[in-house]
Amino acid sequence: MQDNSDIIDHMGFVVEDTRETVKKFEKLFDVEGSVREYEEEQVVLGTVKVNGIKFVFNEPMTDDTRWARFLREKGEGLEHICFSNFDFDEITDKARSKGFQLTHDPHKDVGGRRANFVSEEDMHVAKLEFIEPSESDKVE
Repeated sequence: MQDNSDIIDHMGFVVEDTRETVKKFEKLFDVEGSVREYEEEQVVLGTVKVNGIKFVFNEPMTDDTRWARFLREKGEGLEHICFSNFDFDEITDKARSKGFQLTHDPHKDVGGRRANFVSEEDMHVAKLEFIEPSESDKVE
């Protein structure tokens, strides 16, 4: 049986202050995180890994990003859960065939990996993201 690190790639949160959030996780869990600004996406992105689970913190840099809309509508919180180690084509085709709406056609490129989201409206909770596993993540 796979553990969570084989199934959940990361959990994505929207926060008002990425740097402060990462500092708190570093302090509490004695881990080292990272923070980078992505001008193209207009987001400050922080990452921390705790017990094999990567937490991704998204702080909007402008008022017209999906993260800014999320903050306005819901406040800080879990925006999506990202799953890997699925056959990407199979899981996205299955989602479409079962009537789920995917947010990208055909997919979004995330660091050279294909990714797509099932809308939160379809899930009634946070969005679900599927991302191709990296070569080091693949389970035999």
